[in-house]
Amino acid sequence: MEITKKRLTTVIAGAGYGKTTLIAEVGNYLGLNTVWYRLDKSDRDFTTFLSYLIAGIRKHFPELGEETLCRIEEAQILSLERRAVLTVFLNEIEKFVKNGLIIVLDDYHLVGDSKEINETLEFFLENLPSQVHLIVISRTDPGLHLSRYRATRELLEIREEELAFTIPEIEQLYLELFLASFPPESTKILHKRTSGWISGLILFYHFLHGKRHSEIERILIGIKGSHRVISSYLEENVFDLQPDKIKGFLIKTSILSRMNAEFSDELLGISNSRDILNALEENHLFTFPYDEERQWCFYHHLFQEFLNAKLHKELDREAILKLNKDAGSLWEKQGEAEEALGHYLKAEQFEKACRLLRQLGKKLLKEGRLKLISSYIRKIPNSYLDKDPWLQYTHARCLEFSGKQEDAIRAYKKAHNTFRKDESSKGTGLCLNALGYNYFHTGEFQKAEKRLKELLEQSDGNPRLCINILGNLIFITSVLGEMTVADRHFNEGMSLLSELKDEDLLAWLYFNQGFRYGFSGDFIEALRLGEKARKMCEKLGNYHLLALSYHLISWSCYYLGLFSKGLENAGKGLDLVKERGFQDHSLGWLLMDAAFNATGLEKLTEAINNGEESLRIFEDLGSRWGQAYVCHVLHGAYTKLGDHLAAEKCAKTGITVIEDMKLPLDEGLLKGSLAESLIERRQWEDARPLLEDAEKNLKNSRLFLTRIYFLYARFYYEQKQKESALDKLLSGLQLCESNQYDVWVVSEKRWIIPPLVDIFAQGEMQDYLLTIFKKMGLSAQERLALLQRSKDPQIRKAALTILDEMPKPPTPGLKVYCLGKFRVLRGDQEIPAERWKSKKAKMLFKYLVHVRSRGYLPKDVLIELLWPEGNPTKTVSRLHAVLPSLRKTLEPEISRGIPSTYLLREGDSYKLHLGDGGWVDVDEFRKELNLAREEKNPEKSISYYLNAEAIYRGDFLEEDIYVDWCIEERERLKEEYLDLLAKIMEYFERKGDYSRCIEYARKYLAFDKYAEDVYQQLMKCYSMMGNKAMVIRTFERCKSNIMNGLDCPLSKETEILYEKLKSL
Repeated sequence: MEITKKRLTTVIAGAGYGKTTLIAEVGNYLGLNTVWYRLDKSDRDFTTFLSYLIAGIRKHFPELGEETLCRIEEAQILSLERRAVLTVFLNEIEKFVKNGLIIVLDDYHLVGDSKEINETLEFFLENLPSQVHLIVISRTDPGLHLSRYRATRELLEIREEELAFTIPEIEQLYLELFLASFPPESTKILHKRTSGWISGLILFYHFLHGKRHSEIERILIGIKGSHRVISSYLEENVFDLQPDKIKGFLIKTSILSRMNAEFSDELLGISNSRDILNALEENHLFTFPYDEERQWCFYHHLFQEFLNAKLHKELDREAILKLNKDAGSLWEKQGEAEEALGHYLKAEQFEKACRLLRQLGKKLLKEGRLKLISSYIRKIPNSYLDKDPWLQYTHARCLEFSGKQEDAIRAYKKAHNTFRKDESSKGTGLCLNALGYNYFHTGEFQKAEKRLKELLEQSDGNPRLCINILGNLIFITSVLGEMTVADRHFNEGMSLLSELKDEDLLAWLYFNQGFRYGFSGDFIEALRLGEKARKMCEKLGNYHLLALSYHLISWSCYYLGLFSKGLENAGKGLDLVKERGFQDHSLGWLLMDAAFNATGLEKLTEAINNGEESLRIFEDLGSRWGQAYVCHVLHGAYTKLGDHLAAEKCAKTGITVIEDMKLPLDEGLLKGSLAESLIERRQWEDARPLLEDAEKNLKNSRLFLTRIYFLYARFYYEQKQKESALDKLLSGLQLCESNQYDVWVVSEKRWIIPPLVDIFAQGEMQDYLLTIFKKMGLSAQERLALLQRSKDPQIRKAALTILDEMPKPPTPGLKVYCLGKFRVLRGDQEIPAERWKSKKAKMLFKYLVHVRSRGYLPKDVLIELLWPEGNPTKTVSRLHAVLPSLRKTLEPEISRGIPSTYLLREGDSYKLHLGDGGWVDVDEFRKELNLAREEKNPEKSISYYLNAEAIYRGDFLEEDIYVDWCIEERERLKEEYLDLLAKIMEYFERKGDYSRCIEYARKYLAFDKYAEDVYQQLMKCYSMMGNKAMVIRTFERCKSNIMNGLDCPLSKETEILYEKLKSL
């Protein structure tokens, strides 16, 4: 421990931070003789102080102190002989104390202003024998000169920030001390409410004990510093100990979120605020610096709530109103409009509050501070709101961003009527623009376009309103396929903007024009404009448009094949909307983007979950257009998953949702999706009219039209209508080449390679096709190798030419799965079961995987493995037959005479090489396990344990249950797996995430149904979740398995636990 290496340890913190408890625990842990001297105000003179100190030491060393006490009695003028007395005392310590001694001076703040005691302690400290360690516990900094000890590293300082509990420490405290666990969100709120103050945590426990998890968060948010238990503690331990002038200052300044000396002086009409604030901070009276310069400070919020309750008891209503009014005026004078607004509302100065909210409304909306705006609006009486259209408009915007669409429409209409009465054309126009915007969000684009064009004509030349309307019109006309009209709107907006220099409006135009380019198929330009809008919004703090810019970026990335970047930007957007409280369409679109890009990355479960959540949000918002587009996205995810019936259902749902809405782009996408599902099921006649409609609807969108051409090509090719297929495919390829859509050609590699070779054989687009084949890589090479054996000489020649032109890539690594079902992937292609033609070759491969770290193995070892009882002269030839079979399984394209990349030979010895990027799941499992064991941070460690658990899909080579060389490794790995499951269960139980703990406990019992300690843990978790039925069922299952399977009784521990849990 550091304490035993230091001359002095100081523990400085306010009341209730656990100072004394900490040092008591340290003393017990160290096992050293400890003298505990709890000081009070009567210990401020030298004789009393030293006499009590000697009395404490004598409990351990009875003879110590005789000479010192005699010397005190002999002193003529003790104040002049203090050093001499202390020297005798120190000599006695040297004489009697041979091993370690800790001296604790507790509550030193009660004597800290005594010069006599400070000088005594400084001399004592300076001459302290090395075996003695001094600890000073105080609420304030001791008046000692300690810089020398800091410099020589003989001082250990422990302050409030070290004593305050972190979130993991709060979880551990409650679990270990109270056998209680709260949901993670509740623990975060608890940490925020207490700032880690241990006394607060214990007080909170007592009024949360026995409450259901569903109640805890609500109770935590509702508890104030005025709560009886907290109030009593603060009253007795803090407030009552202060002089009256400090009490008055504390009560009156409790209305402030922060304060400094000048502000407090002016508010209270005093001149000593600086001295009071310094004293509060130095005495650790729940007062903390607000800024780095320590000019401003604030109260701990529990203390502030306590003081506020005192304020309302001790001052009458008129005095409190005046105090808040004065505070509001002071804040406004300092340019702090938000602070002033809050005080004006408390002072019931509603005219002033409305004036400031009108000024702040746009800024607060831009910053996404929706809850704050709503809280202000709720505090203003309707009599003021009803005559203020700008506040009505601000409220409507807030409702819209919060996802309350119907309420927002009513609020916009109300504001519109009030503006009209006031003859405010600007306000009227903004409301009509917002209402038109709502039409377009629900998908009624034609109606929205009509309303907005009418409004544009009536805008009285208001440039800001015009640009807002033009931005909406750019988007609407683009969706309707009117790209020339959209460009005209953009140019008109840019022309108006040249006179304004308004960057918010410029970002708005860039954002909408980005979608115009995307809808027409130019996703590179769409991405560029999206990035430009994002940077501007970040700089401006325009958070709602920033979230939508992330949507544009992520959506564009998907169509450019930049799936990782797309998913990353969708994630950033989702984090932003959740942080800012946006519940409108932006949340739905960003979830859709996440689904889109997760599909591209083959993260199909994630894609479907995000897509379903997006669909729910659009349903709640009444956005049929949003629902339809998400159905298109989900169709793609289900198609990749191989669930073609679910994909078909999604496409049909989307078409039904918008059947009366005249949305050509969405209708075309969905009909193309449905056609794809029907082609998968070879329903040719039903697919044809869908393709024809999709082609008409998507004629103005290059990428989407390309997709339809590819579907047509497949439609014809699989019906042996080769000429029609190649004609459509050629049209699609020409669009791809001119618009850099290569990724979407490559994505069709499952079926498209033979017709591409056909086009190449005809001499069409050969350079571009070579580029595409190179991007397809190994999957193209394997198919081309088969086409080299085609009966058509032109196809054979084309395939050979393409293969010769393709770079010879490094042989892909082998990814070997031994845990659970045995599988081998070569690159990203699984070696199918039918390619393992020889059982002996398969067993040889498994063994070489297992022992590959040993290097080359002589052929005799391999022969003994495969034919232990065989005739050596015959088994050699058998091995020579097995080895080529294995090589052909791993590398079917390899020609005779060319050495294998994977099966290496040196003389008569062999070993396996996995290739670049190759790995074995057993190695990955152990790597994650080792990282988990080495990691000290439990939050990081658990992620490694979870990674390892995900890798373990079953027992080692589970199909080879009786093969001798597998058995020992199988048992060893199973033991390691069960150990990591126990670690994961322990972590989730400690976090209060009982459902996750149960999940992993069940996995454990699936491998070891006799693990009685796991049944115990499972019962505790069900009990914490209030599921008594499962406690009983788990106990019965445990009892049955152990008594019937092991023929022995349950342990007493299990039975006692069961009875205890059953009685709760």
